[in-house]
Amino acid sequence: MLESNHERRMRFGGKSDALAVYDYDKNNRLLTTTETSGATVTTNTYYYDNNGNTLAKMTEVTAPSTGGQPSATLTETGSFAELYCYDLLNRMTYSNAEGVEATYKYRPDGLRFSKTVGSSETVHIWDGANIVGDAVNGAVTAAYVRGIGLIASKVSGVFTYYMHNAHGDVVHLVNNAGTVKRTYDYDAFGNEKSAAAFANVVTVTSGLPESAHPYANNYDNTWTYTHPGAGMLEITFSSDTITERNYDWIYIYDGSNAQVGARYSGNDLAGKTVTVFGDTVKIRLQTDGSITSYGFSLTSIVADLSVSVEKVTVTSGLPESAHPYANNYDHTWTYTHPGAGMLEITFSPDTITERNYDWIYLYDGNNAQVGARYSGNDLAGSTVTVPGDTVKIRLQTDVSITGYGFSLTSIAAIVITGNPVGGHDDDVNPFRFCGEYFDRETGTVYLRARNYNARLGRFTTQDAWEFMNPNDPLSLNLYAYCANNPIYYIDPSGNVYILAWSYGKADLPGYVTDMKIEDFDFSSVDWDSFTSTNTFARAAYSERERLIAQGISADEIIIRRIDSAADLQIAWSEWLKFDIVDQLHLFSHGNADGPSIAWGGNGAQFLLDAPALAYGSRLYEQTINGKNTAVFSNPFVVIYGCNTANGSWAQKFSNMQQVGVYAQNYYGSFSTDPKNFKAIKDGTNTLNVYMRSFDGWTWLTELFGKKTGLTNTNGFGQYFAPQKR
Repeated sequence: MLESNHERRMRFGGKSDALAVYDYDKNNRLLTTTETSGATVTTNTYYYDNNGNTLAKMTEVTAPSTGGQPSATLTETGSFAELYCYDLLNRMTYSNAEGVEATYKYRPDGLRFSKTVGSSETVHIWDGANIVGDAVNGAVTAAYVRGIGLIASKVSGVFTYYMHNAHGDVVHLVNNAGTVKRTYDYDAFGNEKSAAAFANVVTVTSGLPESAHPYANNYDNTWTYTHPGAGMLEITFSSDTITERNYDWIYIYDGSNAQVGARYSGNDLAGKTVTVFGDTVKIRLQTDGSITSYGFSLTSIVADLSVSVEKVTVTSGLPESAHPYANNYDHTWTYTHPGAGMLEITFSPDTITERNYDWIYLYDGNNAQVGARYSGNDLAGSTVTVPGDTVKIRLQTDVSITGYGFSLTSIAAIVITGNPVGGHDDDVNPFRFCGEYFDRETGTVYLRARNYNARLGRFTTQDAWEFMNPNDPLSLNLYAYCANNPIYYIDPSGNVYILAWSYGKADLPGYVTDMKIEDFDFSSVDWDSFTSTNTFARAAYSERERLIAQGISADEIIIRRIDSAADLQIAWSEWLKFDIVDQLHLFSHGNADGPSIAWGGNGAQFLLDAPALAYGSRLYEQTINGKNTAVFSNPFVVIYGCNTANGSWAQKFSNMQQVGVYAQNYYGSFSTDPKNFKAIKDGTNTLNVYMRSFDGWTWLTELFGKKTGLTNTNGFGQYFAPQKR
């Protein structure tokens, strides 16, 4: 809880008697941390230079002596526990953390050239803004393979592959055989809760469950696979897996018949991996009397014998709505079972809401929605699996009929314990939290411009003062990481490129003319497939590849789908938290009144009223004619919708945001060439798609009685310079 302007108290280590107090000065510099666990008190005192850089940390521990009287001990008598030095550009040049000394050198462009720990010098090999190799004492010891993101490492001729979560954190290291060799688990601020090497993992590729191809009509069969001794199974479905969408279904259960995940249809499971805890998985295929399809097959089942699973079932004190619930009601219940790796939520047979008007949503502890939204008796007597130790149940109702609501018969907490070997000390993998470079000698993450200390949840040095915005209190803390929201954001350098795209709602499968957004089932859309073939999305991802080719780090590029004006407002509130927005691109339909968002609402008017983003410039390295060149960026916005330059909207938007804006004079077209129109193929998933207004396209010339054209040499459209408001 908040004790004063500069003091916070929080529990730590999952212990009820453990309390940490953080004390700050008026410049948001952390002065002391006092951690109390039982009768032991640990006090850390931090020191800074005049530029706000962390210089040192001194640690003092007070604990009862054997005679019951307290005694104080300095971690290193007469010295500091941590010491740091910086150059004139505030870059760390020396560190001594817990007796481990290191020095750092930098390139002219500001990126780190090398680090020396003891007598071992590691020289970084860069490609643009990414480290792609390390050379130790003159010999290349590691190569890092990158595509859109980090893919693999090659050390001593052996490839290891990186698996990431949605936040971009490295969570698994996998060998060539597909075996998980190491796993990582983090808290919200990037502290590793575990880094375990698996000692006993078995990959099975033959004798696996498989349906007939094609399967039969009016069919209902369950296949069971058991791997004795396994604590966890990872089931990977083949890319051929498919059923008749919304009519034929695949269900997955564990050995106790608890359903794992949602029910699956169409190509939901194609190429996907599902984790089931325990030694048994059951796969059920249920079909109707019409069209049939391939069905399912598996490429592998990975059995992890190094973990064990304990199930703890709770039947009292569980979330429950009123019976009946109220109209115009929106409430969320939260249940946490500390230490659980998964929760099995079983709803009572009485659970029911007004069909298609009142809804139940399930979320995990990170607020990620689990399964579809549920209505009517969808959940009655059903069990839903939620990853992690927390489930949130939300009931949202309208103004008409009410129903029983929901109650739970039980929540089963799956507690996972393992026997890891190796662990952190022998782990040489440098890529961890956010997929970024981890310096073991300091315990910080190197983020090019600054170092991030996960233990404190903040940077070791200040951000630039020009990024302070008096209208955004969070920006006034120049040490804060990701606007104090590390669950949602990452902050590779403080600069971002935003690529937003919308679509025509008529392109959505299941859309009916004049359908309202509240009547459309978004969970029925295979968004991965839709995104890969939608032309607006393909144009956005093509722009992403163009930026990466120029030397922009993939971590600095944000791609966001926009479904409605309300969704645009949510996205804008997210973007307001970024330190610097270099560019904003909006790919959508449009007209003279501004861009058109898929599900309507007055998105164009919201953009005119929206607070200005933190547009800014910076020096970065760009590839021009095959050569690396230092470029000073100029921020701008591109609106790709048709005719968006023809009215007054573009100039008003430029004035309100105080940034240069490109908009389109005539109809936007999709082309494989950014300068000369070459038609793309609709319905494919290839990139190299550009959305522009092109000069001399025959039917446009006939329509307007003259040639249309690229009105700016860089092809983005007509330029509107901001005027004083």
